[in-house]
Amino acid sequence: PLAMAKDFPVQARLFGGALKVDPKDVNTELEAQSLRKIDTLLQYGFEATFPVAKILNVGLRYNRRGVFRDEIDSNQTTQYQAELDQDSVSAIARVPIVKTNIVRLDIFGGVGGSNTTLKLRTATQDGETGRKEGGDWFASPITSYGGSIAIGHPFGMTGARLA
Repeated sequence: PLAMAKDFPVQARLFGGALKVDPKDVNTELEAQSLRKIDTLLQYGFEATFPVAKILNVGLRYNRRGVFRDEIDSNQTTQYQAELDQDSVSAIARVPIVKTNIVRLDIFGGVGGSNTTLKLRTATQDGETGRKEGGDWFASPITSYGGSIAIGHPFGMTGARLA
């Protein structure tokens, strides 16, 4: 049988970017150890949503954030460094505001959990600390909200044979 793209309504999003942050306690410790402070986290992730009503899409999101910091004054003999990693999973809900073939605008909200690890190697410390649950998920609760806009052109799968 033929399956049309419009009959397969799952939306998938790949995303990436930089996030401005200011972890005061961590930065105080990093600067005391002559390491660069953390002001931006790189992030990437994947999200898949499915419409459950005309005005509601629900799904799951995975997000990974991280940063690597080295010494303020680089020194090959010491190679002190800090590395921060965070994985998170959220249940997400999206409400479409504008939905045309070329433009999509929506608002979203989500709840879930995350794990965070900080690895530190300095003159006085060499190890890692973190907040992880035994099953490696949901050690810390998280929320997210915002809006998104997509501008583009459909891939032209109308009438394509999927099965």
